[in-house]
Amino acid sequence: MKFRGVFFICVFLVFGLSYPSAWINGVESGTPEHHFFRALEINKPGHVFFKFKNVTKTTTTLTGKPIEILFPKGNEKNWYAKYCFFGFCFTEEANSNTKLKPGQREEMTGTFFPLPGSKIGEKAKMVLDVWPTNSPELKERLWFYGVVVDPKTVLLKLNSTTCEINGKQQTLDAKPFINPTTNRTLVPFRFLGETFGAKIQWIEKEKKVTYELGDEKLTFILGTAEVKMQLGPDYSKMLPLESPSKLTNNRLFVPVRIVSELLGSMVTWEGSSQSIKIVFPHLPSENPVILPPK
Repeated sequence: MKFRGVFFICVFLVFGLSYPSAWINGVESGTPEHHFFRALEINKPGHVFFKFKNVTKTTTTLTGKPIEILFPKGNEKNWYAKYCFFGFCFTEEANSNTKLKPGQREEMTGTFFPLPGSKIGEKAKMVLDVWPTNSPELKERLWFYGVVVDPKTVLLKLNSTTCEINGKQQTLDAKPFINPTTNRTLVPFRFLGETFGAKIQWIEKEKKVTYELGDEKLTFILGTAEVKMQLGPDYSKMLPLESPSKLTNNRLFVPVRIVSELLGSMVTWEGSSQSIKIVFPHLPSENPVILPPK
């Protein structure tokens, strides 16, 4: 049973030569290049963290410009989105305050903030361009998607149908177990989708299961060690799995860690109790929270 550290996303973009990487638990996986998804909690900011490196030959600032910001129609007043250069935050085109020498890096965040009055299931989208101010031809375009979810803390035990969701006991229709071939924990596929509020579908003819949460869609094919991740209408990527989905006793099981983390959770293994803890959503907070203006 292997779970690594704390869930976070940190992206490095190199202007001119673009090498963005998204990291989950220290392993390059999950969020694809330039496209990002956040499960959000009402009245809490959801961040994606970046560092940009100046690979031009002159000192420069960075410029950012939102190309598109979409909030739920009729409820725009209860949403806020921003991007920040080293703590200075903007909602329109702006320059950073830091002059970067060649080779220097600057931190940036993209943030959604569903304020009180936003609703479970509401979605938001931001498209952002960022470039070295002195070299606009090196522009990078980033896509952010967010959806408001109902927060859950889940405790599962190996080989037990009893679980806890937000402190209340519930009964699973099948026991989580460790795949002896991969040493990874598998859980009933329907349980995760229903817990996180995702739309789930089992397509018998194609032997595949899908999860849809906001603008994210995950597709698992029975027995294969890959998952197809789609964000928005135009981006998809195949990602490797540490353990394939598995049919056992006429029940479909999926790997708990990758499904949970791709849908926006933090997963930890508690060896003393042989249990799995899932915190949903998980909102990284390495940076100071800068609240929207009143």
